[in-house]
Amino acid sequence: MPRGELRLFACRAGRHFGERVADELLSSGCSKRGLEVYSFKEFECGENKQHGILESVRGADVYLFQSGSRDLKSGTSVDDQLMELYRFANGMENANAGSITAIFPYLPYSRQDKIWERGEPYSAVLTAALLKTSGVNRVITADLHADQIRGFYSALKMHMEPIHASYVFLDELRKFYSKRLNDFVFASTDAGGGERAKHYQKKVPGSGLAFGSKIKSYTAVGKVVEKVDVVGDVSGRDVMIVEDMIDTGGSLLRTAEIAKKKGAKSIVIVAAHGLFSGGAERKLGRAHSDGLIERIWCTDSVFHSRDFLHNNSFINEVSLAPLFSQVIQKLHHGDGVSEVYRD
Repeated sequence: MPRGELRLFACRAGRHFGERVADELLSSGCSKRGLEVYSFKEFECGENKQHGILESVRGADVYLFQSGSRDLKSGTSVDDQLMELYRFANGMENANAGSITAIFPYLPYSRQDKIWERGEPYSAVLTAALLKTSGVNRVITADLHADQIRGFYSALKMHMEPIHASYVFLDELRKFYSKRLNDFVFASTDAGGGERAKHYQKKVPGSGLAFGSKIKSYTAVGKVVEKVDVVGDVSGRDVMIVEDMIDTGGSLLRTAEIAKKKGAKSIVIVAAHGLFSGGAERKLGRAHSDGLIERIWCTDSVFHSRDFLHNNSFINEVSLAPLFSQVIQKLHHGDGVSEVYRD
């Protein structure tokens, strides 16, 4: 039984991914409207306002799409994206929506889940609390940086559906590499990502497993990685480093270098969220040209322009839109989501 009429909206930075999911829902017949329009107004004083949805959402099952990364095209920051979503959700709550689900393909502040020095906030917890205050009932996201993030939302009586990008990655990897995939060693960059690498290794018969090891210190200027190592037999093997995200690419490249020194035949990187911050595009491009990395796989959880993908042809982007569409359909009809993850 559907939980009210399905209604889809997107904040400005979330529109690209929202349109892809809306198209999937339209083609399946689950959505009759697709992605709806709304107005956004910027005032001279610097304040902003969302307003003017065309039809009532009273009792509706509302889904709001937003990006969790900064939008280089509009110049908006991660904080801008969050504030826009908070206002939008609050407006839907004031309009008596039946339920409000925030969709962040990449969840912002998910790495700030612990305190390293005095006076530091739990930004991951604060993000969850502000979403709850704004009226959000549920969050759908992909590949959480740490499992405990889900607990923050549960403690606030807010449901979370963490989608696993491995579902779409494994299908694409099997098509692309065929039987060669069984010869890969799946590796992490650190102990925290070990379970993610182990998950891939279990799904690919005959594959191997290795674990990255990092010694880090935190100084006034931020995190410093002092030593990187790879534990496991990678000599003469193709290595696939599995991560939740590519930010500046530093840890990934250092792990790749160590694996190569230990005799790895080739290096492939798989990461759900391709942020490619700072000089990552340049560094990874050089690593590909130098033969250090063979290929990168990421998803559209973070927007990548056509020019970016064209100029970096060694980066393969896989869309999460069909998977998000399936999960939304299940939730909208009150069905279980676990059956979506079949292999």
